Amino acid sequence: MLGHYRRLLESILATAETPLSELALLTERERRQLLVEWNDTAFEKETASCAYEAFEQQVELTPDVVAVIDGPSR
Repeated sequence: MLGHYRRLLESILATAETPLSELALLTERERRQLLVEWNDTAFEKETASCAYEAFEQQVELTPDVVAVIDGPSR
Protein backbone atom coordinates (compact mmCIF):
# COMPACT_ATOMS: atom_id res chain seq x y z
CA MET A 1 0.00 0.00 0.00
CA LEU A 2 2.91 2.31 0.64
CA GLY A 3 3.95 1.95 -2.99
CA HIS A 4 0.45 2.82 -4.14
CA TYR A 5 0.35 5.86 -1.87
CA ARG A 6 3.73 7.00 -3.16
CA ARG A 7 2.56 6.56 -6.77
CA LEU A 8 -0.55 8.62 -6.00
CA LEU A 9 1.50 11.43 -4.44
CA GLU A 10 3.90 11.46 -7.40
CA SER A 11 0.94 11.63 -9.80
CA ILE A 12 -0.56 14.54 -7.86
CA LEU A 13 2.72 16.45 -8.06
CA ALA A 14 3.14 15.72 -11.76
CA THR A 15 -0.44 16.58 -12.75
CA ALA A 16 -1.92 18.82 -10.09
CA GLU A 17 -5.01 19.70 -12.14
CA THR A 18 -6.10 16.07 -12.61
CA PRO A 19 -8.99 14.97 -10.35
CA LEU A 20 -8.08 12.29 -7.80
CA SER A 21 -10.58 9.88 -9.34
CA GLU A 22 -8.54 9.86 -12.55
CA LEU A 23 -5.14 9.19 -10.96
CA ALA A 24 -3.73 5.67 -11.03
CA LEU A 25 -2.69 3.82 -7.89
CA LEU A 26 -1.50 0.75 -9.75
CA THR A 27 1.46 0.32 -12.04
CA GLU A 28 0.70 -0.90 -15.55
CA ARG A 29 2.03 -4.34 -14.57
CA GLU A 30 -0.30 -4.52 -11.53
CA ARG A 31 -3.24 -3.27 -13.58
CA ARG A 32 -2.66 -5.90 -16.26
CA GLN A 33 -2.30 -8.62 -13.64
CA LEU A 34 -5.59 -7.68 -11.96
CA LEU A 35 -7.68 -6.99 -15.03
CA VAL A 36 -6.28 -9.48 -17.53
CA GLU A 37 -4.26 -12.30 -15.98
CA TRP A 38 -6.29 -12.96 -12.82
CA ASN A 39 -9.53 -12.38 -14.67
CA ASP A 40 -8.80 -14.99 -17.35
CA THR A 41 -11.21 -17.62 -16.09
CA ALA A 42 -12.45 -18.96 -19.41
CA PHE A 43 -12.44 -22.71 -19.88
CA GLU A 44 -13.88 -25.21 -22.29
CA LYS A 45 -16.73 -27.16 -20.85
CA GLU A 46 -17.76 -30.40 -22.42
CA THR A 47 -21.48 -30.54 -22.92
CA ALA A 48 -23.36 -33.77 -22.52
CA SER A 49 -26.39 -34.54 -24.62
CA CYS A 50 -27.79 -37.12 -22.20
CA ALA A 51 -28.05 -37.26 -18.40
CA TYR A 52 -25.91 -40.39 -18.16
CA GLU A 53 -23.13 -38.66 -20.19
CA ALA A 54 -23.15 -35.72 -17.77
CA PHE A 55 -22.95 -38.20 -14.89
CA GLU A 56 -20.00 -40.00 -16.52
CA GLN A 57 -18.18 -36.71 -17.10
CA GLN A 58 -18.64 -35.73 -13.45
CA VAL A 59 -17.37 -39.14 -12.33
CA GLU A 60 -14.21 -38.58 -14.40
CA LEU A 61 -13.70 -35.16 -12.79
CA THR A 62 -14.36 -36.28 -9.19
CA PRO A 63 -13.94 -40.06 -8.96
CA ASP A 64 -13.68 -40.16 -5.13
CA VAL A 65 -16.88 -38.23 -4.39
CA VAL A 66 -20.06 -40.08 -3.41
CA ALA A 67 -22.59 -39.69 -6.22
CA VAL A 68 -25.79 -41.18 -4.80
CA ILE A 69 -27.03 -42.08 -1.32
CA ASP A 70 -30.13 -44.26 -0.98
CA GLY A 71 -32.04 -43.89 2.28
CA PRO A 72 -31.39 -41.73 5.33
CA SER A 73 -27.87 -40.46 5.81
CA ARG A 74 -26.08 -41.64 8.93
